[in-house]
Amino acid sequence: MGAQAAAGGPNHESRSSQTGRTVTVFGATGFLGRYVTYYLATHGNRVIVPFRGDDQEVRHLQIMGDYGMVGLSPYDPRSDDDLKRYCEGSEVVINMVSREYETSHILPWDVNYSFEDVNAEFPARVANACLETGVGNLIHVSALASDPTSLSRWASTKA
Repeated sequence: MGAQAAAGGPNHESRSSQTGRTVTVFGATGFLGRYVTYYLATHGNRVIVPFRGDDQEVRHLQIMGDYGMVGLSPYDPRSDDDLKRYCEGSEVVINMVSREYETSHILPWDVNYSFEDVNAEFPARVANACLETGVGNLIHVSALASDPTSLSRWASTKA
């Protein structure tokens, strides 16, 4: 088997060497986030993955790059200090946090995270954290259906 076939074929461009870039990915456990994390980690970037919840939900991301290339750290999305801590030292911050439904508390009338919290306020706070820590590149992934005049609360908050 030739070197190209062993590397995944002639069009496979991933490598194992480090580029020296550090990228923070918020929302890495989502549908798109896992593929972005894989791509970044296999192309020599150090990827910081802040997550909320159980570490069992994100451990599959840790093996997407060479040893030590993907760092998983719990954070509180409502803490500006946590956002700054994970943005600091990164050259690129990618925000893919989204929710297509509002999450409820144990009490059914109490909303834990609303559309506005997740789709509008959180991205603004990430942008502020990037400004305060000197991050030069912020990528925010929204949605094709985003429209500020939409009747859907989800689509209007994504805009």
